Amino acid sequence: MITYNFAPLVGLAFLGVILAKNDTMKQWEKKLFSVIWLLEFLELAAYNLELYTAILPHPTKLRIFLSVLGYTLRSFLAYSFIKVVRHREKNWRREALLILPVLLTFFLTCSAFFSDIAFSYDAANQFHRGPFGYISQITTMIYLIILTVYVIRGHFLEAKLEKRIMLLVVVYLFLAMFLEAVFNVRSVGRAAIIYSTIFFIYALQIGRLERSRQTEDENERLKKTMADLEKAQQELLLNQSAAQVLGEYYMSVLYGDLLHDRVQIRKLEDGYEDMFEQLSSGGVIAYDTAMHLYADTFVREEDKERFSDCFERKNLLKNLEKNKYCTLRFNCHREEQESFCVEANVVLSDETEHPGCVVIGLRNVEEQVQKEKQQMREMEKAVMEAKRANAAKSEFLSRMSHDIRTPLNGILGMIEINDRHDKDIELMHANRAKAKVAANHLLSLINDVLQMSRLEDTDVEMEQEVFDIHALSEEVLTITQMQAAEAGITVLCEDCSAQFKYPYVYGNPLYVRQIMLNILSNAVKYNKPGGSISCKAAFVQSDGETVVYQVVISDTGIGMSKEFLRHIFEPFTQADHGARSSYQGTGLGMAIVKKLIDRMDGTIAVESEPGIGSTFTVRIPFRIASADTCGEDSENKEQVDLTGMHVLLVEDNDLNREIAKTILEDVQITVDPAENGKVALDLFREKPAYTYQAILMDVMMPVMDGYAATREIRKLAKEDAATVPVIAITANAFLEDIKKCREAGMDAHLAKPITAEKLIDALRQCQIRSRT
Repeated sequence: MITYNFAPLVGLAFLGVILAKNDTMKQWEKKLFSVIWLLEFLELAAYNLELYTAILPHPTKLRIFLSVLGYTLRSFLAYSFIKVVRHREKNWRREALLILPVLLTFFLTCSAFFSDIAFSYDAANQFHRGPFGYISQITTMIYLIILTVYVIRGHFLEAKLEKRIMLLVVVYLFLAMFLEAVFNVRSVGRAAIIYSTIFFIYALQIGRLERSRQTEDENERLKKTMADLEKAQQELLLNQSAAQVLGEYYMSVLYGDLLHDRVQIRKLEDGYEDMFEQLSSGGVIAYDTAMHLYADTFVREEDKERFSDCFERKNLLKNLEKNKYCTLRFNCHREEQESFCVEANVVLSDETEHPGCVVIGLRNVEEQVQKEKQQMREMEKAVMEAKRANAAKSEFLSRMSHDIRTPLNGILGMIEINDRHDKDIELMHANRAKAKVAANHLLSLINDVLQMSRLEDTDVEMEQEVFDIHALSEEVLTITQMQAAEAGITVLCEDCSAQFKYPYVYGNPLYVRQIMLNILSNAVKYNKPGGSISCKAAFVQSDGETVVYQVVISDTGIGMSKEFLRHIFEPFTQADHGARSSYQGTGLGMAIVKKLIDRMDGTIAVESEPGIGSTFTVRIPFRIASADTCGEDSENKEQVDLTGMHVLLVEDNDLNREIAKTILEDVQITVDPAENGKVALDLFREKPAYTYQAILMDVMMPVMDGYAATREIRKLAKEDAATVPVIAITANAFLEDIKKCREAGMDAHLAKPITAEKLIDALRQCQIRSRT
């Protein structure tokens, strides 16, 4: 029994490994061959069980059943091979005819239960073959013949190698069936079917690999073809670009053959088709004739020579040798229209297939030319403005160098004179007063530059508060009268109290004051000796919510030229260059005024004549406020004794710290100095509560800045941490800087440089607020 089963068992095991490990088989193939494997296993099992029942002393129905099962499965396995080959066919009639041999085998072998027509067993349990005993082998061979036909004639297996393998499988099975029938060796057919299945799978794989290789070769050829096609399309796009936009881009399109002096007109602008049709023969015209006619009909006289030179056949071919593309713009005209610009684009065709052939496209580019000219004018204007702005800035730097060095030279000179005359107390006092004036002038220069830089930033918010505009105008007038008196200038001002119908308004009093002072200061500065200034305020209009006030300021000064008036509000601009020594300034004053007025939605107008004077008219709208919303200055102006006050002074600059410490100690204030925010925080934390009545805090410091130090102090769990007054002392003097100080927890803000008066007054206000 082992001898009979060795070859079939090895074949089944090998077939199982192939089905388990093969990843190239399709899913339906793997399922179908798995069923075939199972059927082969059942057929082998039926054969071995039949051999086992053969040792019994008499025949049994079980042996007959096993024989029927073995014969039927063999025919069904051959039928399964055909199903693999013709799995795509769905003809049910052919399917019915194809399954008939299997059914015939089953019914004939089943007759063994009641007759000996197929086979039978005698009393000694010996096998005897009947008239239809070879039905299984016959049906198997019939299926093999059908399989052979499909292999040879069908398209399932196309490669020569796989066809040969399949034919060998069929011959092998034929031979096995013949040997089994002649010599009655049933194991030969069984093993043959199993190994034929393996060879069948191998043939399928060979065919698939061959087709895969062919597909790869085909893909490579397809890629190459696509690349060639894309290249051809690109060349076609280049050579026939004009033809692709016939209807929408060009007003005229011509195909020219320069070597044979001919041109075909594909499209011509409306109204001129008949002119060329009379000269054409089958739609073709002599190239030279067509170009001369086009030049005479359309091209303006001044461009005819250039047009003829460009489109002369030899010249055009020479120009196209390098780039294969050229463009010419020229002016054309029509009887009923003015001249317009036309652009001619010429593309050289493929010289290998169409040597000397070109595509000429003509289009109206007048609108584009006008746009280009407009853009060029705008660019030239922008360049001129940029150059003028750069020149103004360069001039400003030169002026600033002069204006900064002038007061700085005065300050240093006064100090040097005092060092040399340290015994002359009166001279030293006079020099200190002059040095202070120079220092204040230097500070005003720096403030103007910084404020202009801030005003250029549109994101900077303008603070709004309620103020009395009548009272503010009186303050500005008082300051101006003092300046004018020193310069010998008369200020004439009408009583305008009745004009301020709504004295309380919302706005920025600091900026309003600066606008008026800048204009009035210029009226004093640029006035003539013994001259005068006229100032008049007026109510313009009101809608119940807003009010518009107007201020007119006139002077009898040196005046300004019309040329300068065009640039008066531009930064870094000054009028009289020869009067630098007499009229000092940055050239930013009026630019700042204009920026401030624009931010308040106001207007400013200037009239001036050289040698006669200038008149400024300012209109500014304000939101109306009630008298109740305008709180009077309730701060107590009483003199507060600061003797014994204890202050924490935080300043990283040694000189500034020494100056502030000296000022405070002169009024009997105790000072604890700290060089940065971290030292100040540690000192405040260590000291008992209420040790310090105020903290003077610089903002920009190393280690820990004033903002961070203030926030950390406010977080401390001390009784006075949240209430101790913190006064910012910083060079950051703009509104957003003050806002940042408030947000960090500071109570007041002092802008450097710090004077003794401002510092002492700030501490007095802290004492007054602490009492209330």
